Amino acid sequence: MRGLRVLPVLLLLSAVGCGVEEKSQGTPRAGASSSPSPSGVATSSGPQVVLYHCGVDPLRYDGVLWEVVAPPFDGTNAPDTFTGFGTFQRDGERLLFTDRGGARLTFTIDDGVPPSPCA
Repeated sequence: MRGLRVLPVLLLLSAVGCGVEEKSQGTPRAGASSSPSPSGVATSSGPQVVLYHCGVDPLRYDGVLWEVVAPPFDGTNAPDTFTGFGTFQRDGERLLFTDRGGARLTFTIDDGVPPSPCA
């Protein structure tokens, strides 16, 4: 009978952490690779690009905080093929992201000004 009292506790403990989504802090995943592109700009995999209701979360890449100033889409109207994973190309003060599904975003160095609230 005592074993039956322990079962709900074990089930609860095994469920802790399930369904919790961790927000990307811009730390490249283990195994991130880098290779030269035809233009000579370094191309690499990096952190996941995370969308929210009104835009794209800033991310840290190559030790710099980046933002998308005027996103072409956000969490409410993203292309169905958007995965948030892809490749990055740093070109001076621009960071070009190409999603595995083909979507493209242009990041610029974050200016430190918080985005305006969603309407």
